[in-house]
Amino acid sequence: MNQEPLLAPRFLNINEVRTRIGLSRSSIYNKLKLDGPYGDASFPRPKSVGKRSVRWLRDEVDAWIESRAVVQGDCPAPQSPAPECSPPKTSRVLKSSVGEFSTFNMGGN
Repeated sequence: MNQEPLLAPRFLNINEVRTRIGLSRSSIYNKLKLDGPYGDASFPRPKSVGKRSVRWLRDEVDAWIESRAVVQGDCPAPQSPAPECSPPKTSRVLKSSVGEFSTFNMGGN
C-alpha cells in the first residue's frame, strides 16, 4: 500500500497571524466582531486549543490573504501574469497654494 502520510494542520498564534497579514492585534480581533463596523465574515475564525488559547489554521489565513489580493485587483504571482489583472486606477484631486485644483494620476493607464 502506498499511502501518503497525513500532515497535521499548522496552527498560527496571534503574533504569527499579525506578521502574515500585516494587521495589528486589535484589527484582527475587530474583524472577528461581525456586529462591529470592521467585522469581516470572510476572515478566518480562530480555533480553541485550550481554556484561554486560540490558534488560526495557516491554510485558512493564507486562503484569506489570496482572496484579498483578488478582491483588491492585485496580481496573484509575478511568474504567471494574468491579462485581466492590472493595478487599480486611482486619481487624486490636489489643491494648489493659489486655490486651483488639478487631477493627479496615481498609477495605471
